[in-house]
Amino acid sequence: MASPVRFDWAAQPAGDAEPTLGPPVSLTTPDGNRLAMVAFDARVVVEDPLAFTELRYLFRNPGDRLVEGRFETTLPEGAAVSRFAMRIGDRVQEGEVVEATKATRVYEAFLHRQVDPALLEKQPGNRFQARVFPIFPGEVKEILLSYSQELARADEPYRLRLRGMPRLDALDLRIFLGAGAAPATATSPGAASPAFGLYERGFLPDRDIVVPLARPGEEQERALRSGTKVVARVTPLLEEKQAPAPIRGLLVLVDTSASRAFGFGAQVRWLGSFLDSLRQSAGPGAALRVACFDQGVAEVYRGDLAGFGPQALEAIKARGPLGASDLEKALHYAARAGAQEGKKYDRVVLLSDGIASAGAIASSALAAQAASLSGSGIERLDAIALGEARDATQLAGLALSLPSAGVVQDGAPPPPRAAARLMTATLAGISVRVPGAKWVWPSAIRAGVQPGDQVLVYAEVEEGRPFEVALGGVSTRRAVPLAAASSELLVDRAITHARIRDLEERHSGASTADEREDLRRQIVQLSTSQRVLSSFTTLLVAEPLPARPPSIVRLGETEYEILYYVYFDASSTKIKPEFFPLLDELVRLIVGAPHLTKIEIQGHTDDRGREADRVRVSQARAEVIKGYLVDRGVEPERLVARGYGSAMPIVENKTEQDRARNRRVMFRVLETSSLIARWLAAGRRSKSHDPRAPAHAGRFAETMARIQSGPAEAALREAQAWRDAEPTDALALIALGQAFEKKGQIAEAERAYGSLIDLYPGRAELRRAAGAYLERLAGQSRSALPLAIDAYRHGLELRPDHPSSHRLLAFGLAREGSLEAAFSVLEEATRRAFDAERFPGVDVALKDDLGLLAAAWTRAQPARAREIEGRAAAAGAQPNRERSVRFALTWENDANDVELDVVEDGGPTPRTGFLEKPARIKGWTQASSGYGPEVLVIEAPPAGFRYRVHARYQRRGAMGHALGKVQIIEHDGSGGLRFDDRPFVLMNEGGSVDLGVVEEAVRPRAAGAIPPATGP
Repeated sequence: MASPVRFDWAAQPAGDAEPTLGPPVSLTTPDGNRLAMVAFDARVVVEDPLAFTELRYLFRNPGDRLVEGRFETTLPEGAAVSRFAMRIGDRVQEGEVVEATKATRVYEAFLHRQVDPALLEKQPGNRFQARVFPIFPGEVKEILLSYSQELARADEPYRLRLRGMPRLDALDLRIFLGAGAAPATATSPGAASPAFGLYERGFLPDRDIVVPLARPGEEQERALRSGTKVVARVTPLLEEKQAPAPIRGLLVLVDTSASRAFGFGAQVRWLGSFLDSLRQSAGPGAALRVACFDQGVAEVYRGDLAGFGPQALEAIKARGPLGASDLEKALHYAARAGAQEGKKYDRVVLLSDGIASAGAIASSALAAQAASLSGSGIERLDAIALGEARDATQLAGLALSLPSAGVVQDGAPPPPRAAARLMTATLAGISVRVPGAKWVWPSAIRAGVQPGDQVLVYAEVEEGRPFEVALGGVSTRRAVPLAAASSELLVDRAITHARIRDLEERHSGASTADEREDLRRQIVQLSTSQRVLSSFTTLLVAEPLPARPPSIVRLGETEYEILYYVYFDASSTKIKPEFFPLLDELVRLIVGAPHLTKIEIQGHTDDRGREADRVRVSQARAEVIKGYLVDRGVEPERLVARGYGSAMPIVENKTEQDRARNRRVMFRVLETSSLIARWLAAGRRSKSHDPRAPAHAGRFAETMARIQSGPAEAALREAQAWRDAEPTDALALIALGQAFEKKGQIAEAERAYGSLIDLYPGRAELRRAAGAYLERLAGQSRSALPLAIDAYRHGLELRPDHPSSHRLLAFGLAREGSLEAAFSVLEEATRRAFDAERFPGVDVALKDDLGLLAAAWTRAQPARAREIEGRAAAAGAQPNRERSVRFALTWENDANDVELDVVEDGGPTPRTGFLEKPARIKGWTQASSGYGPEVLVIEAPPAGFRYRVHARYQRRGAMGHALGKVQIIEHDGSGGLRFDDRPFVLMNEGGSVDLGVVEEAVRPRAAGAIPPATGP
């Protein structure tokens, strides 16, 4: 192939002056700090109507700490990811496609063992996120990502997003063109120059790379073939003219959720221009309602088209992009509005990304809600798909839910064109037939189609046979120009992706659980075997047998990890010679680190053989390594050898390679000379920590200081400025919420906290963190607690393996008064087997919690006391009849440790020292590796008790800031409960946040005298 022709960068189309999209890619620490992106490579193959893109990113960790990174990128709609890889040492480790339900647990198991893992997960819409660990101080982390995409429209170019990237040390692009692509932006376009490139150093990309697919007047229909597999782009309605679709009345629903922050002003201006154009087409007298929606709905205009103007647009801008996205609530508003005014409105236009983050989020539930609009006289719903991260499939389903099919228009099309399409009828349900094909997808074009629209058809046909397509009711059988693909893999992946989507559509429409499970298994099997991601799979990178030299990594002020493995042959206890040099290096490191006073040498095996033999071999492996280290100068009293058999595998023992990775010796630091004591079995806390150590740092510390001590208006301006500059920063949103609280704007505070849900709908930990702040508002807002419960419910769906997911939902429901539902949630939790190493004592704590809910439920429904007591007993619990106050600490980070400190408070100056463990403390759990819960229960507290509560960052590790809460539940001894939620942010290791005083508020009362208290 000839050398690539250099792209003329200046000839690439420049973007709008106001950026409407966020950065195309980022790698951030848990604190929200972006790692520096230093280089970017791209290799692109465009073979119309398909394209393949391979990307290589280099990020540098500029800090002095080991961190976990969050990689995030938004890919083209419908992109099929086929590769995710990470450089580990001197080689690239490929990700494996694995079932999503297992992948997260495997990743976290690796993380806790300090093994290099990375996990790529598909988020709602077309957003992808990856967790990457570890990233060492100063390390340059290399990440590779490949995807295929279908190019559904000939008039929409292939686009590679670069605008928004930082200045790069190096940029290297190569684009290879097949037949049909027309790179008008290159210096020498045409078939004679099939390859184009750009290499720059110290370069700031200010625009995207755009490759047009066809010149005006060229053939728009095209098919690409590889063997028996064909992908074709066809135009269902070539010359036919559709009938007009007049509008009697229009309801416009404008998405103002947090995800709309980028380019929000441009979107508002587009809406104004669109309605101006529609006024000319539909006539000024058509009825019009415009409402903003996020986690609530706010109407901004009611009248006719002629009256809509700047005042309504200013109201939308003033509302601003905040809050979660509740599509269900927006559709319910539309149904109610239509019914209220005698079916005045026959049309709905939805401006949204289609990603529901609150309320109903399942496609089937939202489609059913949209279908109910017909009862209010609404006949058609059209959508404008906003933003880069969007769920066009969801929007298409909504557009098909009413008697007349609507259309989904991509992005913000020219307003006159968008208005014209709204005024044009559609045709839906067009059957698709390919003569001689043994498989065709789709079998029918369900979406509403208008003249000029194009769709992709996938088929497997006899090799050598011409490709023809017959579209029922709109065209006779016709041939589509066919080209041979230069890459067989490109067409194969497109067909696999189409088969997966075919199965996913059938899965979403399945009527029984058995049918859904069968289809899910088929999807997972096809996805894993063909290495194309689906909605049920993800890509997991796990470290191979490492050649990395040993290292001692400081995770916290007083905690360390030794990163090194020694591997053994099957059944062998003999050290392989290739490990001798690295073991000698390990000796040097340990001798030079005398503060590591006790190191455990852990021996492990695969799963073959008898358990007794596996334990014996693993112990022998640990002993032989200990002997090697002692012989070379390590003090024997610093080393403990223990064999664990096959109890702690790194990976499942499915293949010989997996078993080889499990046959290992690893090292764990048990004690250091300055290790802060934890709560010991006797229940005594260390008295050495300083409760005044600052919890916050950076801009959050500055903003919170202004909120706590400055004028409310100035604090709000500062918090708003931070959020405007960093729309996706979780800490900025929390600060903004607290600034709104100080100013008394509770509804806006609620939207600020709900924004965490909208921006990170696939992350259970941020849903739960949002719920903590929302629960705090429960006494001031009727909508805050239902939204918190919704966040907890979706959090449980995402992470049922976290005990805190169950507890938070259960007690949220109890606070609402839904005691039977709350009991059922915890009852189910007691049947689960949680990781006892990560969550010690949680089984006891959950049963004790269940007893508390049993008492509350019995109080509310005493006639069911026997039933309730029986269900509690079956779960190993009994109704709690003791006065108590319990403190439950949860936090939303992994592999770190937050501590709960409870101080007896004697007045303005608390007494020195922590609670000892007298008889009145019934029990507590001690989680030290992420998430919690830690539960402390004080039975029969003294009358008039006062306790001061602190949350303290014991070990920060690689995780950055910790969002969490301490929930205080006071029980009057007869089922009356009082809830008090105190959320917090911790940023500095050793930092402590004072969560205030807890005073007695619930007095003992006779059973049944009052319902359970549910407020603060």
